[in-house]
Amino acid sequence: MMSNLGLFYIILIALFAIPLLGTFVVVLIKGVLSFQYVILGAGVILGGLLIFYGGKLCFRLYRKIREDGIMAVREAQARAGQGEPVQIAFFNGLFTFSSGGWKGPQAQALPHHQGNVALLPEATGGRSEGMIPSIS
Repeated sequence: MMSNLGLFYIILIALFAIPLLGTFVVVLIKGVLSFQYVILGAGVILGGLLIFYGGKLCFRLYRKIREDGIMAVREAQARAGQGEPVQIAFFNGLFTFSSGGWKGPQAQALPHHQGNVALLPEATGGRSEGMIPSIS
């Protein structure tokens, strides 16, 4: 097992050796070997490939979104033609466009009420059965 003094010297050497090694590599690349044109050429080639494949991906996504949009419009037109309500949402429901159905000859009218069920108490000012008396 190393003593504390040995560990101290190893850390001290590492603190000086790593920056000196990094400086040596930078000086070697920039000054002695002059790889600046190789680095510049590789950067241009990689940048060109990145732009090419990125453009290809964007064009493919654009076509997919356009096809899905055309299919969504056709489906909405078909539903609206049958008299059904149509709702189109953009950006995960942030913008929503709704259109109710029309009562055409093909659409069947559904009864609005299954019997006369009062959902709210009548506004007559008096108390009716089932209401909770208010505390004044």
